[in-house]
Amino acid sequence: MTTAPHRYAVGDRVIIDPDHATATTRGVVYVVTELLKVNLRMQPVGGGRAVRANPSLLLPAPPDGSPATVGVPYVPPLTKGTVVTVAGPGWTQPAGELYVVLNESAAGKVSFAKLGGDPGGRYWAGIPRRAVTPVTGRPAVLTGISAEFSSQDLEALVRTAGDAACADKADLSAHQRGLAARAYQLNQADALDDNPDD
Repeated sequence: MTTAPHRYAVGDRVIIDPDHATATTRGVVYVVTELLKVNLRMQPVGGGRAVRANPSLLLPAPPDGSPATVGVPYVPPLTKGTVVTVAGPGWTQPAGELYVVLNESAAGKVSFAKLGGDPGGRYWAGIPRRAVTPVTGRPAVLTGISAEFSSQDLEALVRTAGDAACADKADLSAHQRGLAARAYQLNQADALDDNPDD
C-alpha cells in the first residue's frame, strides 16, 4: 500500500498498486498521458484501453521497462466480528476509529461497520484487505452486565441488537429472544441497585 501520493508527470511509467488493482490491471505498466484535475489518464505500454486513476493508487513502474512482476504478500483472512482499524489511500474517515468485520470476499475485499453503530446506519464494503488492521492486545475485561455472558452470547446479543434495530423482530431466533430477555432482566436489576430509593 502506498503511504503518500507520488507526484507524476506526463511520460512517467506507473503501475496500479496491487492492493487496488483488478485481475486485468495488476502488473500492467502504464504511461501517464494526461494530468487531470484529480486523476491521471494512462495508456498501457503495450497498447490497449486507456484508464484513469488517482495518483494515490499508483506506484512507479520497474525501472528496466519490463512488465511488472507484482506479488501480493499473504495476509491472513479476517473472521466476522474481528475488531479492526482502517487506513490507506482513499480512506476519509478519522484515523483510529474501530470497526467490526462483517465479511471478507475471496477477492480480499472487506465489509465492515463502525463499532457501536453509525448514526446514519452506514457500513463500508469492498475495502482492500491491506487497508484493514486487526486490533490486537490484551483481551478486554468485561464488567457490569457484559461479564454475565460468554463471548458467544455477547456476539449473539450484538447481532440481536442489530436485527432488532434494523430488521424484522419476528426474524429473531428463540436463542436471541432468550438472551435479550436475560440482558433486559439484568439491566432492570442493575438499575434498581443503582437507585435503591426509587
